[in-house]
Amino acid sequence: MSGGRFILADSREFPLRGTRMQWSHLATIHYGTREFMYFRNNNDGQTYIEEITGGSLIKVEDDNLWYALAAFLEEKEKTSVILI
Repeated sequence: MSGGRFILADSREFPLRGTRMQWSHLATIHYGTREFMYFRNNNDGQTYIEEITGGSLIKVEDDNLWYALAAFLEEKEKTSVILI
């Protein structure tokens, strides 16, 4: 992967504004000029890693990148994402 190394830019857990407490921010990751957010649906506990682009969240389609992000979060003890 190109673009540099992962940087844990924000590791605070907080409810995302405008979601009526349904969604919580768990971490923000920088990767070169790219930014990703790890967040949780508080209704069912499901977690997601998505790219932030122009204020929108975009699914990470590149499996290698997703697994690398998940491994980084595991390393930083931010998650219990199961790597299959």
